[in-house]
Amino acid sequence: MLKGQPISPGIAIGKAFILDEDYIETPKERIPVHKIQDQIDKFKQAIHDTTHDLQTIIDQVGMRVSAHKREIFDAHMMILEDSQIIDQTISEIKNKQINADYAYFNIMRNYQRALSASSDSYLKERATDIRDLKRRVIRRIQGIHREQTGNLKDTIVISHELNLFDIYALTNNKVAGIVMQGGGRTTHTTIIIRALELPAIIGVPRILQKIKTDDMLVANGLTGEIILNPEQKTLKKCIKKRNNFKKYEQQYLRVAGVPSVTLDKNKFVVSANIELSDEVDSVIAHGELGIGLFRTEYIFMSEDKLPTEEEQYEKYMTVVKKIYPLPVTIRTFDLGGDKIAPFVETESEKNPFLGWRAIRMCLDMPDIFKKQLRAILRASVLGNVKLMLPLITSIEEIYATKLLIEEVKTELKSQNIDFDPHIPTGIMIEVPSAVMLADRLAKEVDFFSIGTNDLVQYVLAVDRGNARVANLYNFFHPAVLRMIKSTLKAAKKQNIPVSMCGEMAGEPLAVPLLFGLGISEFSVSPVMLLKIKQILRSIKFFEAEKISRHCMRLHTTDEIERYLRGVMDKMFPRMDEDNFFKRSYK
Repeated sequence: MLKGQPISPGIAIGKAFILDEDYIETPKERIPVHKIQDQIDKFKQAIHDTTHDLQTIIDQVGMRVSAHKREIFDAHMMILEDSQIIDQTISEIKNKQINADYAYFNIMRNYQRALSASSDSYLKERATDIRDLKRRVIRRIQGIHREQTGNLKDTIVISHELNLFDIYALTNNKVAGIVMQGGGRTTHTTIIIRALELPAIIGVPRILQKIKTDDMLVANGLTGEIILNPEQKTLKKCIKKRNNFKKYEQQYLRVAGVPSVTLDKNKFVVSANIELSDEVDSVIAHGELGIGLFRTEYIFMSEDKLPTEEEQYEKYMTVVKKIYPLPVTIRTFDLGGDKIAPFVETESEKNPFLGWRAIRMCLDMPDIFKKQLRAILRASVLGNVKLMLPLITSIEEIYATKLLIEEVKTELKSQNIDFDPHIPTGIMIEVPSAVMLADRLAKEVDFFSIGTNDLVQYVLAVDRGNARVANLYNFFHPAVLRMIKSTLKAAKKQNIPVSMCGEMAGEPLAVPLLFGLGISEFSVSPVMLLKIKQILRSIKFFEAEKISRHCMRLHTTDEIERYLRGVMDKMFPRMDEDNFFKRSYK
């Protein structure tokens, strides 16, 4: 069995198709003066043809993804049509009398190297976009057309790394799934694969050496596991699991409009994590569910300029109005780390996750921060908005933020601008210092939200983006569970609610444990909303408490995971999803 990182849920079964790494050769050639214009014309035609290819993708695939995801294609188009790159290439061809493909290769390579050298993972992954476009244009110049030969329907495509053009071709061929040796969780290719709901796994070591075309594969986009040439008995089980998964997806829709209560009538809340306003329609389609985390940093990252107060207000208000009267928790921008905004001048940091980010950046840029606070407060006028602060490490940060909030409220009052004067203000609990101070922090705020993505990496000293230690990143570690329990205890003493908005909240295996510990609001990605709701509707609180007590007595991560898997197998048999649903409808 092979293992990688699951990036898009689903179970793919089919024969492997190896899509080889696409190497291109661009030898330098001296071009006679009378043929220079031919090279320039060939280059311009290549840009035109590649632009046409990309527009075709936008027209056909773009309709199947959200407006935010379509911006990815727009970014590619901007690179293609960049006048500076085009002018530089033409100048190189003219002045150095060299061939168009060599000139374009060198210019694009310089941009690619600059991004690859960045210490920021987001910028490094943008170098992939440059590389993909570079190859596409050069193939056009050279008259080479990369075609996926044969019938790829129902195959699992294996490649080192794919680009948007590949994804378009593969989607049209109705492939069953995708497995990559490389790739990244935040690359544009990954985002589009996920939006298209194609089962996919990335980061599988040496898979191109271990698998050949026509090998039979099972690729589990839920676990990252890949079974090579399974025995007939195993294959039958996997086919049943895949079919049940598809049936499961349809049956989840049955809980969209039913009450959020457990079997013993305990209430819970399942809300959504969103990045941009266009995702709200998907949330609404899942029933009466609020927004537990509105990540505003993506508004700041999507433009080359700082968004104005009015632009921010319009985006926040769109979400607030659509979801009303349900609550919307708006988190102030959590920039830094792996999220860089073009307008923010930052120096390269050796440890960006321990550096200038989130609330630290907000407080260091009060003018920008106050504009966001004004926009959020203005959007709170309907009374269903909560304000949340990221990466709080001390009480001083809360005091400083409260002063700014009061300043903004005073300004709005003086301008006769309406807002909710009693807007609840909460904080993210995502660093050990916040957990240790939780009893004091709870006296200063209206609610907590546990962000497990950062909390786990800070508690365990594990970089979640580092493949060499990725296996150590595990939110079932006893230390992490103790941190969660300690936070809940402190919040309960001050009678403030606690939600969870990290990846752990959307992990089915963790849900009964978390509910038993005292988490009653789970904020998860839209794709997990109904799954988590169904699990909670299918359990009793006393069962969850029993599960959590047992987990807290166990000593190792493996023991906890094995116990939870055993519990879930009994409560929700994987091969009999019908029982899963019957249980909560008795």
